[in-house]
Amino acid sequence: MAGPVTLTTPVGGTVISSSTFGIPAATNLGIALNRPWVRAYQGSAVTTLTTGTFTSIGFDTEDSGSPDPYGIHSTTTNTSRFTVPTGWAGVWRFIGRVAFATNGSGVRVASFAVNGSSVEGSGTTQTPTGSSTCAVTTLDEYALAVGSYVELKGYQASGGSLSTTVSPPLTSLMIARWIGST
Repeated sequence: MAGPVTLTTPVGGTVISSSTFGIPAATNLGIALNRPWVRAYQGSAVTTLTTGTFTSIGFDTEDSGSPDPYGIHSTTTNTSRFTVPTGWAGVWRFIGRVAFATNGSGVRVASFAVNGSSVEGSGTTQTPTGSSTCAVTTLDEYALAVGSYVELKGYQASGGSLSTTVSPPLTSLMIARWIGST
């Protein structure tokens, strides 16, 4: 990869470099301005959740508008994981939505886990109605090291097994975006 790009404004001579944006010096400014991100969703594969158990949600499709040249997410291996790639440690923002099949019993929760451990306070709870799909969305930011991974977890307490649903526009999804260095 090429070294950092430095720009000088024509008026006042202000120098703008990768450090202006909190980007590691070895990172090309062009890449830094197009920060790593990925949006994955359940295109066809659903996840079945056992009542009373937090379950990792897998994603089999990546949005064509969110290129993933860094390998943040895989649609074939560990499909529930969003992993921090080499060179991109720092603060990451995650948005997750779990879309549950229609069932009016119990409660629904969406939350995050970092490196397999639940994150206190990351969950959002919703009580479903029996006549419609229940979609629960959560958002959080974490300071992460290279190789750390984040998963979206779903929870339901309907009294039996319940699947996610693939019913566009309400389908389970997760977005990961690098915000900046710590």
